[in-house]
Amino acid sequence: MFRYFNKKDFFLLFFGIFLSIFNGIVGPQRTIIFRGLTNTLIRSQQKWINGTLLMSDFQDDIFEYARLYACLGFTVFVLGMISISCLFALCERQLVKIRFNFLKSVLHQDMAWFDQSTDGDLTTKMNTSTDKIRAALTDKFGMLVQTTAQLVTGFVIAFCLNAKLAGVMMAIAPFMGATLFFSKKLSTNATLKENKAYKEAGTIAEEVISGIKMVMAFNGQHFELARYQKYLEIAVAMGIRKAYIIAFFNATFIGTMFCSMAVIFWYGIHLILTEGESLGTVFAIFWAVMDGTVRFGNVITQINVIVSGIESIKETFHIIDRKPEINCNCEDGIKPETFLGNIKFNNVHFAYPTRPSEKVIKNISFEVEANTKVALVGASGCGKSSMIKMIMRYYNVDGGNITIDGHDLNLLNINWLRNQIGIVSQEANLFSATIKENIKIGKPDATDEEIKAACKMANASSFIENFPMQYDTFIGEGGGIRLSGGMAQRIQIARALIRKPQLVILDEATSALGHIVEVGNHEELMERHGVYFDLVMMQQVTDIDTSDANSDQDILVGEPIIPMKKRESISETMNNFKNNIRRASLDVKQFVIRKTKEFTQVEIIPQKEDKEHKKATIIDVFRLGKKEIRATLFALIFIIGRGLAWPLFSILYGKLVLFLSSLQREPKYKNDLDYLCLGFLVLGLSSGVCAFVCSSIFGRTGENLAMKVRLLVYKQFLRQDTTYFEKPNNTVSKLTEQLSSNVSNVQAAIDIRLSEVLHSIVALCGSIVISFFYGWSIACVGLSTSFLFVLVQVILGSYLKKRTLADNACDVISYQIAQESIKNVRTVQAMTQQTLIVNRFLAASKEPCRKAMFRGLIQAASYAVSLIYIPVNFATLYSIGSYLVEDLLVSPYVLFQVVEALNNSTTSLMNAATYFPEYVKAQAASSELFEIIRSVPLIDNLSEEGRRDPIKGNISFKFGHFAYPHVPETPILKGIDFDVNMSQTIGLVGPSGSGKSTTIQLLERYYDLDSGKLKIDNIDIKEFNIRHYRNSVALVSQEPILFNISMKENIAYGMTDYSMEEVIEAAKMANIHDFIDSLPQKYDTAAGVGGGSLSGGQRMRLTISRAVIRKPKILLLDEPTSSLDSQSEKAVQEALEKIKVGRTSITIAHRLSSIQNSNIIAVVNDGAIDEIGSHQELINKRGLYYSLVNNQNMS
Repeated sequence: MFRYFNKKDFFLLFFGIFLSIFNGIVGPQRTIIFRGLTNTLIRSQQKWINGTLLMSDFQDDIFEYARLYACLGFTVFVLGMISISCLFALCERQLVKIRFNFLKSVLHQDMAWFDQSTDGDLTTKMNTSTDKIRAALTDKFGMLVQTTAQLVTGFVIAFCLNAKLAGVMMAIAPFMGATLFFSKKLSTNATLKENKAYKEAGTIAEEVISGIKMVMAFNGQHFELARYQKYLEIAVAMGIRKAYIIAFFNATFIGTMFCSMAVIFWYGIHLILTEGESLGTVFAIFWAVMDGTVRFGNVITQINVIVSGIESIKETFHIIDRKPEINCNCEDGIKPETFLGNIKFNNVHFAYPTRPSEKVIKNISFEVEANTKVALVGASGCGKSSMIKMIMRYYNVDGGNITIDGHDLNLLNINWLRNQIGIVSQEANLFSATIKENIKIGKPDATDEEIKAACKMANASSFIENFPMQYDTFIGEGGGIRLSGGMAQRIQIARALIRKPQLVILDEATSALGHIVEVGNHEELMERHGVYFDLVMMQQVTDIDTSDANSDQDILVGEPIIPMKKRESISETMNNFKNNIRRASLDVKQFVIRKTKEFTQVEIIPQKEDKEHKKATIIDVFRLGKKEIRATLFALIFIIGRGLAWPLFSILYGKLVLFLSSLQREPKYKNDLDYLCLGFLVLGLSSGVCAFVCSSIFGRTGENLAMKVRLLVYKQFLRQDTTYFEKPNNTVSKLTEQLSSNVSNVQAAIDIRLSEVLHSIVALCGSIVISFFYGWSIACVGLSTSFLFVLVQVILGSYLKKRTLADNACDVISYQIAQESIKNVRTVQAMTQQTLIVNRFLAASKEPCRKAMFRGLIQAASYAVSLIYIPVNFATLYSIGSYLVEDLLVSPYVLFQVVEALNNSTTSLMNAATYFPEYVKAQAASSELFEIIRSVPLIDNLSEEGRRDPIKGNISFKFGHFAYPHVPETPILKGIDFDVNMSQTIGLVGPSGSGKSTTIQLLERYYDLDSGKLKIDNIDIKEFNIRHYRNSVALVSQEPILFNISMKENIAYGMTDYSMEEVIEAAKMANIHDFIDSLPQKYDTAAGVGGGSLSGGQRMRLTISRAVIRKPKILLLDEPTSSLDSQSEKAVQEALEKIKVGRTSITIAHRLSSIQNSNIIAVVNDGAIDEIGSHQELINKRGLYYSLVNNQNMS
């Protein structure tokens, strides 16, 4: 950790450690005070018995010791508060730096590393590591330092007082040390395996929540729950093993402590009787060593927390220190003064590092001259996108080489190279930020004028300027506007254009765009300098219609090698564009422009204040498991046994004073002293057994209940409707944080640490009973001071809880930036904006850091209060008790007996106080988690209610009106009305944002209509059981969503009853079987996160096979062939035509050729049906559909 320290950090560290050590040195000095106080009480008791006690001398002595205790208490309070505050501040400052450098390192890694990792894995690691490091290196680290110093100081004091007795105490130390060593070593191994399993579970959760709509559509909730539970069970098994290890060594430690009392007191009595040593010295030596040992022993229960934090630091630094093979954070490499754009592939071979046996590119050679336009075409998965990735230096070639302007690609500076390139990918990767900030990712120093110009060129300015905040409009998660695919793509194009790149790469860049981007004749469009102008004039790899490769060269794409001839000259290309555009009449142009102004429909999600959290307690957590309740009730028996150990100890302890005080008058007490020592031995054995049983049971219970909470929360996420995931505070990062951090906080309050608190409560109750039995008047005073202590802790704890809940929302922004940037790392690297992103992350982390440091100050105060209590309590009780002795209400022995009994109660309260911060965090976390568990979705995706009539496939929309719930003032559908009979096909066409996809989402029951009716087979869709209904529906969306499971599981996703033959048949129909069958593991091959190991076309075909295998009654197709090559499109279109037979299908299409054979074609415009009929009927009408057809050269 020292690598990120500056002078202030070193000051905080050393000052915090110094004060903790000093506090550990000062604390044991109370044993010296206690030595004098005990000897005074024994002498006073002897005089009390003899009737010779002088009350004035007794009070003077007692007041002197009380003043010393008060001064000591004030000192440890100040030292404790300042030391822990310094460590809290240091930890938060370092966490900001660690997270900053972690994200910085991740964003500079090569793509081969990301192929082996997952973005969900990385964000989960950052979240959980932060929590574990914070837990380990703040108050717990301070307590470890302090108790270590206290233990050493105690031994020094002991040896100064009596070396013989201290030597006996010293013999215990090696055994205690061995206990700590083996506890740490064995628990570390279990912790590593536990963390790994939780990391896998977190990755699954993030993947599923990111693709939650696909989970809903295919009823994948039970499958995902089982997948998540599999890794939780592994983690829980390791957690239980760790709990048993800690319970064993904790029990050994406690048993040894009490048994050592028997030895020490027996030997101490021997020294008193033979060498004239005082009982005060024996007690002082014992407590000087044992108090430090006991406090040090309390840290044993936290060792797993400290170990987890240390291991998290190691794992985090391992990633931070990783040097990528392709280092984009390096200034090395050639930076030519000019970039001409001559690109040459020379016998290039390539295979993805995760699949080295599968050659994607085999001996490719071709050349692209400067100022030419080249198209890469070929079958899906043949290597087109892979060549783009190599040009971008995402990967290195395995053989051959690539040169740009004669320079080997590997010798060029990576950032310089990427700054010359503008890439527009098929999937528009935008960030949760304003539109202006998204565009400025391409050029951080861009002016407002440059941004507006780029948006105008990308034809994005028209819809942006319709927003109330225009370019400052917030988009994405966290309360922003949701854009249609076409809108997002145009912003991405603007982001690429603003860079003014020398090389433009378009990877299916227009697949998400609507029919009409610009309308006008050639001269008008060239004047506009928009998309048409760029297609004609810019240097780019673009559509085949503008190819300009030399006729004597070959472009080798994939395998087999296909020679590509020069298509036409630039002038011929321009004439071709000109002629095509001029086919549209002036009337059609004016009609489309007039309508386009009304097409932009978006959803604005306003920010909302957090709702007040429902109250939840730890009892609510225990109610989740009957088995755990029974185990807990059984453990309570042993809790009582262990808790009574300290009250019984106080009785035996007091008897030592009484017997030694009375020994001169009653010699018979000499034999009783031996029995007292035997009592300490029995106490040690029984308390050790009780400690092991209750700690192991509570450790197991904590793990099991934490798993149940995780599963319940995760199941509730899967149950929720779509609107839940669109709320500002329900981002992917926030929801995954609930499963990781919040559940961990709850677990901290119900595992072994809870058993420590419960036995402390028993000890408190037992000590109070004993105190009242011996001296009710002193007991009342002692309980009053205890009540004051508890009141202060409750006030501090309540404030901490409120602050924690309020501050949690502040930290979401930084987590979201990290999650999005890791997820879109290719975009970040392509724009060379890693520094911009990490600086945004740093800026977003500063306010949470400040708030966390303030919380640390309050928590330090709570800890300091626990330190001051014992000396202040002693000072108060002995001062008041001296007056009671003066009034002959109690004897000095009774005063000692009651105070020591109450001292045990204060020790118990002190132990509970160390748990209090954990309890506060657990209460805050419980409130959030149970708010989720108790939430009732608008549409319950796991509901068992509703009709289960066989679905035939008749669909009827009647005057359907709909606005997204977060923007009821922005209607999307405005009276949509159409009918589709079973087995009919209907095509929905219309501009981007007109409501086509919304119609599909309503048919999937992601939402319900605001008014009007949607009926299936003349039954309201709301009346059907939702899972039954969705089993009869299949969706193929424009953006294929796959999961990191096998190809077979992806195809049969959500199905419980299927055969391998059905899987293969579905894959064949989608033209994906041959590819899967060629893989080494065939259908057991993992698709990667989001299908990352597959090309876009392969992902789409796998998605189609997923729809095919379900044999649905209703088939919903949202641009299913948009990313396929022509050969695959033809094959898939034929497959779709086959599976449409006998079932109702609704197709959204921008390629009108794919729907012209539909029974019905509906033209959707501004949320309503403008035209409806067959292809020929609509052509005859010569309306909007006719103009769209003409634009696509279909007339």
